This record gives sequence, structure tokens and C-alpha cells, in this order.
Amino acid sequence: VDAVRRFDKLLGDFETALADNPWLAGSEFSLADIAYAPYMVRLAHLQLQILWEKRPHVTTWFAHLKKRTGFKLAITERLNSSYLTLMEEKGKEVQPKIRAHLAELVQR
Repeated sequence: VDAVRRFDKLLGDFETALADNPWLAGSEFSLADIAYAPYMVRLAHLQLQILWEKRPHVTTWFAHLKKRTGFKLAITERLNSSYLTLMEEKGKEVQPKIRAHLAELVQR
């Protein structure tokens, strides 16, 4: 529950920051975007995009991040298919719990 709450707050802060800028720290791609990329990738591999599906600015930011050459070289081209399969399976197992926790947060 704490992890879901923290990610929800973090992604809410991202949404606010990205409402006026294409990147987390402003108009230019920066270390802030690089630093959070691995977290977003792990959540995506765990099929937990539900954490930001109602945050259009985060969705757009992540899509732009994944198009960058550095992202492709550092992450996309180095992925292990068995790892991705495992992450997807584990993510699907916890999705109902995550959805329930998110629903609780909305009700508060």
C-alpha cells in the first residue's frame, strides 16, 4: 500500500510538472528524466501502466522518453525476453491489488 501511495504521489507530481513542460525539469531533457526512466520501465514491464493511465502528460512524456536514441541503446536493445515474460506474469498477478489500492486512494 505504501509503495502504491508513493508512486501515485510521484506520478501526480510528474503530471503537474509536465503540464507546462515536455520534460520533468523544464523545456530540456535532463538528468531528472534519466533518473526516473528505470522506475518507469520497471513499472511498464510489470504491466503497471495503470498507475499513470489517467495522467496524459506522464503518458506522453514516457512515450517521448522511449523514442530517444539513448533509451533505445541503454534499455530497449538490452532486454532479455525471459525477463520480460517473468515481469509481465508477475505484474498481471498483482494488478488487481494495485487497482484496489488506487481506488482506495481516490476515495480518500
